[in-house]
Amino acid sequence: MQRFLFLNNKDFFDKHNIYTVKNINDIPNCDSILFIGIHNNDACMELNKITKYFPSIEKRAQYKYIILMGKGNGIINSNIHIPSNIKYIFCNYIPYYHDIIKFYPLGTDYRSKPFNHLSNENNNNDILCYANFSLKTHKDRKSIFNIIKNKTFITKENIQNELNHTLDFNTFFKKLTSSRFVICPRGFNPDSWRFYDAIYSGAIPITVKESFHNTFYFKNIPILFLNNINEFNLLTPEFLEEKYEELKCLKSNYYKNLDFEVFMTRLKRLFLDEDTYENLFNNDS
Repeated sequence: MQRFLFLNNKDFFDKHNIYTVKNINDIPNCDSILFIGIHNNDACMELNKITKYFPSIEKRAQYKYIILMGKGNGIINSNIHIPSNIKYIFCNYIPYYHDIIKFYPLGTDYRSKPFNHLSNENNNNDILCYANFSLKTHKDRKSIFNIIKNKTFITKENIQNELNHTLDFNTFFKKLTSSRFVICPRGFNPDSWRFYDAIYSGAIPITVKESFHNTFYFKNIPILFLNNINEFNLLTPEFLEEKYEELKCLKSNYYKNLDFEVFMTRLKRLFLDEDTYENLFNNDS
């Protein structure tokens, strides 16, 4: 299974003939799938800056484009004027319905790339619940930590105010593969790398449910959804054991809808008008 991965993964995009666009002069004079974002570090672009590319795209009216947005902050304004030759825009956060702008997963931490070959069948899951996150990225994280900090059955590591990684990543990802549940608070936007790191490692993420979780990408995937932050108070060993029994039947070493190769295959069919968005991205076709 190829993980969704946007940073330090340019070779994957190149393999699929995705044009990486760094400035407005990079728009190709041909029908193309474009990646607008940053490949080589974890900096975020402001998603609304997509509009600066629109005049160059609109000038090439004879060509059709699909745009993949990289990791970004903020929200694309739902009322922006989108050139008619842009078929679709995919981005990691869209809190509204739109005919052209569509959600796709944020994907995994780029530092997980060396572990892509690991199986997510974590049978040695001796850690009932694992928590490892910074407190800086969103205020909800501090609220969650204040709820769980005295819960001794939760293994807590590296929880701090700064993005300092005192735990090496080899150990971190091994901890994920040894865990039944992983607490996955939101990041700057509601999605987070840790959510996918947990799934790809064979653990069950615990997260507050957002609208994008209703998309087909997460169908039949073991996720423990909470309705709000206060429901972290519900976590007890007995509660988690009960939920594990309910969800373990969904665990698998392969999740088709979170396979980046499958996404690219569907995307190309969409681009070539071989099928509709509804058929390709709303079911398991």
